[in-house]
Amino acid sequence: MKRYLVVIALLLSFGIKAQTVYGLSFPALDGQTISLEGYSGKKLLVVVLNAAAPDSKQLQMIDSFYNANKTTLSVVGVPVEDFGTPLSDTALSSYLKDSLALHYPIAQTGKGSKVNEEDQQPLLQWLTRVDLNNHFDKDITADGLSYMISESGVLFGLFQKTALPAELEDALQQTINN
Repeated sequence: MKRYLVVIALLLSFGIKAQTVYGLSFPALDGQTISLEGYSGKKLLVVVLNAAAPDSKQLQMIDSFYNANKTTLSVVGVPVEDFGTPLSDTALSSYLKDSLALHYPIAQTGKGSKVNEEDQQPLLQWLTRVDLNNHFDKDITADGLSYMISESGVLFGLFQKTALPAELEDALQQTINN
C-alpha cells in the first residue's frame, strides 16, 4: 500500500512542472528582443528598477558587479511603471545607456505587480508566481529588488535594494542543482 502511494505521488508530481525561464523572450528598451535562451549555463541576476526614477547608485553597483563576474553571471534590468509615472522609453534608454553607461540589457518598461497578471512583464510574471518558477510566490512591492537564478534555471535568491555586493557575491558562489 505504501509503495502505491509513493508511485501515485510521483506520478502526480510530474503534472506540477514549472515553466522554464529560458523559454521567455520579451522586448528590450532599445527595440531589440531579449531571449533568455542564451542565458542558460550562467547565473542570471534580474534587477527590478523604477522606470520613473531609476536608482543610479544601485544600478552602477550592479553594473560593476556584472563587469567583475561576466564569465559566470548575466544581468537583465526590468524597469517597472508601478512606482510613479515612468520616463518615456527614449528618455529612460538615454539615461541608462548613455548617462550611466550600463553594460547589461534592459527590458522595455512594463508592469511589475501581479495584480493584473495579463499585463505583467513576462519575466516578472515568472519570478513572482510559484506555479511558474516552483519556488517563490511574492509580488513586486518595491523597486530595486534583485532575483538570482541558477545556471540550470532555478530561482534561488531574492535581494532587497540595500543588498551589498558581498551578499550578491555569496549567492554567485552557491551551487544550485534543483
